[in-house]
Amino acid sequence: MQVNCLVRFVAQAVLTVSKWMAQAISHPSDQLKGPQILITFMNSKVNKMALGRIAAANLMMKISGMALSALALGAHAQTYQSAWSSASVNEIYTERADNLYGNGLMLSATHYFAPVKMDHSQPFDEQPWLQKVNQIYASYSPYKINQNDVVNARQEKGKIGTKIYSGSVVSEIEFETQVSSGTFNQYTPVQLMGKSVEAQRVSLGYFVGPSATVSLVRASSKTTTNTNFSYTGSYFEALTSTSVGFHGAVQLSHSSSLVLDGAIGTSNYSTTTNQTNFQQELGLKYYPINTIYFGLAIKKDSGEDKTSERRVTRVSSGFMLNPRLNIQLGVTKSVGDGYNYNNQQINSVGAEYRL
Repeated sequence: MQVNCLVRFVAQAVLTVSKWMAQAISHPSDQLKGPQILITFMNSKVNKMALGRIAAANLMMKISGMALSALALGAHAQTYQSAWSSASVNEIYTERADNLYGNGLMLSATHYFAPVKMDHSQPFDEQPWLQKVNQIYASYSPYKINQNDVVNARQEKGKIGTKIYSGSVVSEIEFETQVSSGTFNQYTPVQLMGKSVEAQRVSLGYFVGPSATVSLVRASSKTTTNTNFSYTGSYFEALTSTSVGFHGAVQLSHSSSLVLDGAIGTSNYSTTTNQTNFQQELGLKYYPINTIYFGLAIKKDSGEDKTSERRVTRVSSGFMLNPRLNIQLGVTKSVGDGYNYNNQQINSVGAEYRL
């Protein structure tokens, strides 16, 4: 619009000046009328309309420039450097006659040492990994255990870890502790039981492509159970495992992706004897758009330690309500292959807010 008005204005001005010059050449005595012609043109309706439209166009250009600047500033502001989440967890042991179940929370926080871009061309749960942003994280899970013959049963878990990227190498170290306690009310005198778990996990991975890593993971845990039963006292359990894992993202289109996970490994369970088991794990998350996913994961544990044999299936989903808030749901079902007494189902629903 500004260009058309300007063209009309210039054409009209050129025509007026040409008339003045022609008149001056053919009638030198009328040269003084030239300024009057120009004055008439400057006061004409066409000229005023052209100048008004040019002024309006200039104003629109300024407003557009301000809007673009605001959008650019808004796009720059679409980053986050910490994530806070809370989830409600319900655990049910489906094959037990003592009505064992638990309810609790999982509170967690992650701090990133550099801003993470909210890039909608990337799956929203994979942005820190794809952008290789160093981080430190921690979680705390208070839990209440309900059972027919146990009262005042509680369980508390704490975890802290860090993930560091250096070129194509990614390393992670994690520590976890768990304390459980309860009182058996079916005995006289009342008997007390307590259990504590200490666990560590170290992972070293390498990017084999811009969106794929292969990792070697070494984990260990030690469980101590203390009771004042005369026939049990205290006893210890140790578990160590080594596995090789894969994590990768495949971009199906500009706004959809597929995330794949896989791992194979062995574990050694030690009490009075050493027993070895073999684990296999496969998982995928499908993002029809990069703000929504549907996930399925399957894990199988089998071998000499029959009490640890199980098949674990997890179905999950997550979606972003806005760039900073997302909701995640999950159902995990564990079926003991050799010891059905540990069959259980875990339901969770949580939210994460990014700052």
